[in-house]
Amino acid sequence: MDGFPIKDCGTYFTIKTGNLIQRVDGDKLRTNCDEINSLNELQLRELKRKTRGLAMVRDVGAHIGLIQTSLLSKSKITYEVFEMNENHSFFTISVNIEKR
Repeated sequence: MDGFPIKDCGTYFTIKTGNLIQRVDGDKLRTNCDEINSLNELQLRELKRKTRGLAMVRDVGAHIGLIQTSLLSKSKITYEVFEMNENHSFFTISVNIEKR
């Protein structure tokens, strides 16, 4: 996916992006998105603080990015993981952003 398409849906915009990932990372990304989608704004902010604290222990960049995406868009993350081959998958996310 080149760039990120923005679709005007009347009262909101939908923004979508994707990335090639290691196939073994697909389940972790699904779990992260499901967790993020289950939380309210205060819980997301707490998760972000907690996740930042783990940054020295493990790579948390994608997780923090997904949390921030949900916080800024104030919407749930829609995601898909497409298996490409035995080593790679393609991960896409989209969010809706309300017009002001």
